[in-house]
Amino acid sequence: MLRVTPIYGSQWHSTGAAMRGSCTLVEFSHVKVLVNVGMPDTTSHTANTATGTTTSATATPTPANPATTNLLPPLPPHDCLVLSDSTLASLGALPLYCQAHPDTPIYATFPTVKMGQMTLWDYHAHLSLDGGRPPFTLEQMDAAIARLQTIKYSQAININNMVVSTSSKNIVPVADGGISITAHRAGHVVGGAFWVLQRIQDETVVVITSTYSIAKEKHLDSSTLLQYGATPDVLVTRPGGPALPLVQELLAQDSSSNWKLPVLTSQAQKQLTESIMSVLRRDGNVLLPSDAAGRVLELILLLDQHWEKQRLGGTYNLVWLGPMVGNTLDFARSQLEWMNGVLGNQFQKQQGLHPYALKRVQLCASVSELETFLVNNANPTCVVANGMTLDHGPARDLLLKWADNDNNAIFFTDTSQCWERDPADGGVGGSGDATTAMIGTNNNTGGTTANNTDMAPSSSSSLHRTAVPSPAAVLPNITTTSAAAPPPPPGVVTAADAVAAAEETEEAGEEDDTANRGRLIPKANASKFTAAYQLLHYWCQAK
Repeated sequence: MLRVTPIYGSQWHSTGAAMRGSCTLVEFSHVKVLVNVGMPDTTSHTANTATGTTTSATATPTPANPATTNLLPPLPPHDCLVLSDSTLASLGALPLYCQAHPDTPIYATFPTVKMGQMTLWDYHAHLSLDGGRPPFTLEQMDAAIARLQTIKYSQAININNMVVSTSSKNIVPVADGGISITAHRAGHVVGGAFWVLQRIQDETVVVITSTYSIAKEKHLDSSTLLQYGATPDVLVTRPGGPALPLVQELLAQDSSSNWKLPVLTSQAQKQLTESIMSVLRRDGNVLLPSDAAGRVLELILLLDQHWEKQRLGGTYNLVWLGPMVGNTLDFARSQLEWMNGVLGNQFQKQQGLHPYALKRVQLCASVSELETFLVNNANPTCVVANGMTLDHGPARDLLLKWADNDNNAIFFTDTSQCWERDPADGGVGGSGDATTAMIGTNNNTGGTTANNTDMAPSSSSSLHRTAVPSPAAVLPNITTTSAAAPPPPPGVVTAADAVAAAEETEEAGEEDDTANRGRLIPKANASKFTAAYQLLHYWCQAK
């Protein structure tokens, strides 16, 4: 018997994107496996039951006692917990889970444990620096990390369900129960895993995966999903982005029809670096919001290699900004065996020069430290800052500081954060400002900046096709009126008409861009190259 029960994180949104943070119960062969305990959306807002209003967690501190907030919904009984990766969507609620389930075994890869610790520390630091109260304490977080049992890729763990015998009243295993759980490389982030559940009795296989990358990247090898999970009996995944409409379109088409696959990762990397350089060359600064210890490792390695190859260190600054960047870098340097094999060979050939030496990158723990650095280094700066959602963190603080300069630009490097925001629902910061949901323009006129860059890799990576929002404030609706002139005789084209027609032809693109200012990101602008799209696309091909 197989039963899949989404606990939270699988609710479909009007934009086609699933909720952030997921938790799913998989019951297979009398064994109950809980997959991930991501931070549910309720942790980012505190409900006021007295007034019926909802406010942002970054603006209103949460109660001091996390146990009274019921942030983590009640979980059904289960035999073990497995974590897919080190992101908040997979383990953000781990400290809360460990308080409610102190004896349940938890399995994760070694990088997931270390990078997950950095992710939780970074999240805690952001909320604390904003004056808020995180949903867990540092002691609870450390205790949760200490409970994790590390496993290697391809290492199988046998789990047998135990029941009380009706005859002897002793605890005995179920006769036809028991499965083996094996983690395999999913790519996307270091230590990321998809899980293969195999029933011991008849070798029936169930594959559980959420995000993966089939591309071989600079710091990670490609996923082994097509090797170990190409033809399972059941595939369990989660929705995300516009994957469902795309797959429906794919299935509706003939197999002989032309289907455009995502561009190569190398092409996406080139597009991103060229877009960044175009802003720096006009003396503007670039802000790239990122996560704490996941995709940021690919992004910072890409930019460091580009700076070194083009010898840009004396002309432009490259900064990695975040409260835990130093610790994250130290952990990354100790995990070469989990990364791309090319990096390990490079480390051996260069006699100790680590690929993550990051000689061109300046590490800053706070915005004040960054400002001190820029006083003595006034060159245009590219900053990779923690705080992908702009709800909190140094990325949000830099956006507020740099938004009034038309030469600056912000690039969202993860399409999982590009969904429609309802201004009435509080937007990103709960204030009704739809700034980060705006569609950028290709012009530098009218007080709005910046770039609309197409970036589409072959994986759900740090390089995605995104509609780059304008960092300027939402433009007000301004209408102008003028005195009506007498109409010309029929059939007569005036000089004003000719000039207007010429201007309309030459500036059609600019007028279209102007019409888009201030609008929320529609579905059509969401990336088509999500992990769910790739997974389902190749799954349909395999079947």
